[in-house]
Amino acid sequence: MLSLRWSCHGSALQWLFICQIIHEVHGCNERPHNGEGKYDAHAHHNVLGSDVAGIVEAVGKDVKSIKVDDEVFGITPNMLGAWVEYACAAEKDIFAKSANLTFEQAAALPTGCITALGAVRKSNVKAGQQVLVYGASGNVGQFAVQLSKTAGAIVTGVCSTRNIKMVKSIGADYAVDYKKKDFAVMDKKYDVIIAVNGYRTLSTYKNALDDNGTYIVIGGVKQAMLHGMGGPIRSIDSSKKMSFVIFAQIKDRGLDYIKEQALEDADFRNRLFKEYMIAEK
Repeated sequence: MLSLRWSCHGSALQWLFICQIIHEVHGCNERPHNGEGKYDAHAHHNVLGSDVAGIVEAVGKDVKSIKVDDEVFGITPNMLGAWVEYACAAEKDIFAKSANLTFEQAAALPTGCITALGAVRKSNVKAGQQVLVYGASGNVGQFAVQLSKTAGAIVTGVCSTRNIKMVKSIGADYAVDYKKKDFAVMDKKYDVIIAVNGYRTLSTYKNALDDNGTYIVIGGVKQAMLHGMGGPIRSIDSSKKMSFVIFAQIKDRGLDYIKEQALEDADFRNRLFKEYMIAEK
């Protein structure tokens, strides 16, 4: 799907597999080669993209769980280097792809699902709880809705007008169109609020929490980082807890779970809006 083809070498490389790229590409730095068409481990880190799915082309001698021609999905080293035709990955970060998933759907699983899983686990979502997912139509938000429903929660998803039906289709009990209604002024409190990128103020989210409720912000934008720093301070001497999730801290505790979830539930997947190809240069 891209023009580069690398010949990989070095004992640090576990295996090579062909990537089916489905990411929306916002930009890509210089191609990772050394001028002779050979793999350059340092240049590899200049290529964006982290989530991949494809067919195994070759494996290292110590690889046990994956073999050539397996259909797999997972995450690239240091979460870089996926927007290519061939990519390398460590055995622990790659799993067999379920037959009920396309390559595109599988490649949309890892980062978004693991991030959502971290939020659901950290907030300790339980059966019967009222959970609000703000930003329910994005990659992370969709999985936060599905994982909360798997835990038995009553889920409200906040999204735009065009995504109301989709958010309900993935399991949300209620869907709020933020362009028409403000969840913050609705007569409802939540045991858990999971906010993708934290677009509203901390006070808004805290006021919408029930007593002993938990707010979790996820995302890497400035607003989310500010919430991540300010939330714990707002939690001091309060029954309402406000915290955050850092992807690097949860990555290795999530891939195994999403593999099993995808195998067990045929509907567990991201609803893709559009696919983009990386054009040859």
